[in-house]
Amino acid sequence: LSIHLKTAKERDYDGKTAIDLIVESVEVPRNVTEEILYNLMIDSLFLNVKTGEEINEVKRDFDTLLQAADTNERKANVYRMYSMIDEENKKPRGALSNAKKAKALDPNSWLSIKRLGDYYFSRNEFDKAIATYLETESVAAGIKNDELRRHYLRRCYTCVAFSYINADKGKKAAKYFEKVLMLYTDEKESYLVLKYLQQLYFDQRQWVLLKPVAEKINALFPNHYAHAYMALGSYYYEEEKDIENALNFYKKAAQVNCMSDTFIG
Repeated sequence: LSIHLKTAKERDYDGKTAIDLIVESVEVPRNVTEEILYNLMIDSLFLNVKTGEEINEVKRDFDTLLQAADTNERKANVYRMYSMIDEENKKPRGALSNAKKAKALDPNSWLSIKRLGDYYFSRNEFDKAIATYLETESVAAGIKNDELRRHYLRRCYTCVAFSYINADKGKKAAKYFEKVLMLYTDEKESYLVLKYLQQLYFDQRQWVLLKPVAEKINALFPNHYAHAYMALGSYYYEEEKDIENALNFYKKAAQVNCMSDTFIG
């Protein structure tokens, strides 16, 4: 149970997950099982809990859930959840309506901004998705906690980057991945961003930009990722016309065990 509590509290910084709200109580009700707690963590629901039975009842009943939510932030949690449910059930009007209600109730919440942006993303309306995600910038500007501000902006810019990728605008996507990189204080945590950025530069044949990214991956994780050596081989082959160096890096790539973790074509 404590593991699930810890995981839930780390998942969202804004303290509005179901688990965060349950933990604020004096004690977790005895009949709240690990399974119930885990499901609540996944759904990110607010529940005004008193007993385990009440949790199950409220979880099934939208109207009861809204009545239990006594603040706009908690009501927004309910609308976000039902927006996702409508989307899964192929009810786009309901998904959009509930996402907009959540954002109107809690306009400074990254979760509400993202839910509406994700709706547009799922409909391939990438311009609207990007504009929505970028509203996070004004919210982040008012956050005093630097770690929290960086957290929201990293998630925002990552969503924007993937929107541009899906819109076939790789150069713009790369710019936002570069923004994400600047927001990490621990470089090793930025591996996935470096990997996507490397792939974008490879696809765009931007060899000069590709080289330092691949070198950074190798410096952080020496002799670990084949794709970084493949990228450097491509740089020397395509940009420098240096066949010997290119072959050396391709050979290193072949010797690395982590071949399954590769994007380079």
